[in-house]
Amino acid sequence: METTANLKAKKVSERTIEKINSLTPDELVKHGVLQPARVSGFICPLCDSGGGPKGTGMQHNKKIADHTSFTCFSCKNAFNVLKLCALHYDMDMHKDFRHLVEKICAEFKIPIEYDDYFLSSTYTPKKSRKRAEETTPPAELKYIQEDLKTSTEFLAQYLSEQKDSRWRGFDFDFLVSHGCTLMENWSSPTCRANNQRTVSTMRMLIPAGESSYLARLVQPLTNLDASFRAHIQEKMHAGRKVLFNAAALNCGNEPIFVFEGYLDAMSAELAGFKAVALGGRAEDVCSSKLSTPSKSSRNSSSFSTPTRQEENRHPNSTTNSCASSAPA
Repeated sequence: METTANLKAKKVSERTIEKINSLTPDELVKHGVLQPARVSGFICPLCDSGGGPKGTGMQHNKKIADHTSFTCFSCKNAFNVLKLCALHYDMDMHKDFRHLVEKICAEFKIPIEYDDYFLSSTYTPKKSRKRAEETTPPAELKYIQEDLKTSTEFLAQYLSEQKDSRWRGFDFDFLVSHGCTLMENWSSPTCRANNQRTVSTMRMLIPAGESSYLARLVQPLTNLDASFRAHIQEKMHAGRKVLFNAAALNCGNEPIFVFEGYLDAMSAELAGFKAVALGGRAEDVCSSKLSTPSKSSRNSSSFSTPTRQEENRHPNSTTNSCASSAPA
């Protein structure tokens, strides 16, 4: 049997944290952590929304099945069970984290589990949920690959007739070198695979891999029926989100610029820089699909700090820097 001193030196297991964050709203109400609002939901512990005669309070996010969470639309705050308990017991969620967990476990009769390695001086709990590995259904994958094989004849005709500033001076050869094509009547591969009705739109397809692309709207929304405009998205991803222009990672010791939008990365490439694009938030990009530099490339020419002469030539560029920009 372990002594109290040994237990205090160990880290609380993630399994215990998951059990706490899985406590139901009824259990929280029973122990006084939550108070039901007069109309619906629960009284917000920060802004007191729901305490008035017409207040709806914060709402339980029922669609998130693996843990209990709440959202207050008045003060725009989100809460899990740990945060609610920290406010209820007037404790700091990070500084008093261990004492908070022990108090919750004692109150709700949850057995505390400990990990075998020692606790550092400060501990911040990690997310218990992990993003599930996404897979593209075979039927949808077939349509994606068919779309990427679309002829470039219509693209050449479009560029010769239109002077669209959104394409930032990209000519036909540059777009084709990135595998871009144009579809006059594009519809979502997901809708086609599931036989769902949808609106066909003219879109530029910008590939990010063999089975992934970004479909950007080309035609003006004013040309569409008014009842459909609210449902049309200007940018839609088909397939798994992967790193755009990942081949740029094999550039040796040249600086690489990281953008969120595909067009921003293409503009940087057109200007002579090496660039990649995430196509969204970093956690949304499937890391298993990223192309990485070969071992020989990493050994022969590793990423190095630019010389003073290079810094004077490009004062705003930094090696492997993350260029912030609006998504494109």
